[in-house]
Amino acid sequence: MQGMKVRLLRHGYSMTGLFLAFLSLTITFDRNWLPDPASFFGIPFQYLAKQVALGMGIPYTLEYFASDSVLLYIHVLLFAAVFLLIGLAGFFFLRTPTKLSDRWLQLWLRYFLSWQLLYYGWNKVFKWQFYLPEPNLLYRTLGSLDPDILYWSVMGLSRPYNLFLGSIEVLAALLLFFRKTAFVGALLSVGILLNIVAINFTYDISVKVYSSLLLVISLYLAGPELARLWSKKWAFSEPTPSKSWPSWVQTLVICLLLFDSL
Repeated sequence: MQGMKVRLLRHGYSMTGLFLAFLSLTITFDRNWLPDPASFFGIPFQYLAKQVALGMGIPYTLEYFASDSVLLYIHVLLFAAVFLLIGLAGFFFLRTPTKLSDRWLQLWLRYFLSWQLLYYGWNKVFKWQFYLPEPNLLYRTLGSLDPDILYWSVMGLSRPYNLFLGSIEVLAALLLFFRKTAFVGALLSVGILLNIVAINFTYDISVKVYSSLLLVISLYLAGPELARLWSKKWAFSEPTPSKSWPSWVQTLVICLLLFDSL
């Protein structure tokens, strides 16, 4: 019974990693220079989401996966349902994915999450995200502002707070780059993204789906080490070996991500 429970946890962890990795390849996010995988992988899934929406009579106004659009919600739910079915079938009829595949999934998701944290972190450090309120907002009454515009305006007033938040996000991204500090970076990311997700939902800011995806990725990355700290018997993923890929490749990838995010 204990062995079955551990196998279920390991299999569920592996399938969650696959789900997050594939989903991250189909949703467009901000980038400057590096190519967008979603421009290739996302097209057939956009078509599928449209067909589901038409078949179920669900109205949609955009033809692509815009932030928090109807098609994006349909896409995420379809993806989750498909991977749940694959995961159940795999648990009963296939071998549990190897620890090597888990390591490569962790590696991709670590660098993907780092990329996003760098992008948003630099935006705050250099004051590109939260700008000073413009005159058309300053001359309006407080009660007439939408919650998202109000939050954006208040955040734009404090340069030191933007610098603090951005620095924390950049620090988490840098920690995620390296195996020995990845767990600390993942925990820091969980705290950062939990706050961001709460803000996006409570202030109705339109990146709810994407910020939630990043939060789940950070929880996925922190999960194995938290399990080991809680109890050895619940460990369902081994630590990543120190030499998972050549150091020069790692250096090149980090430089590319830093270049693109800056």
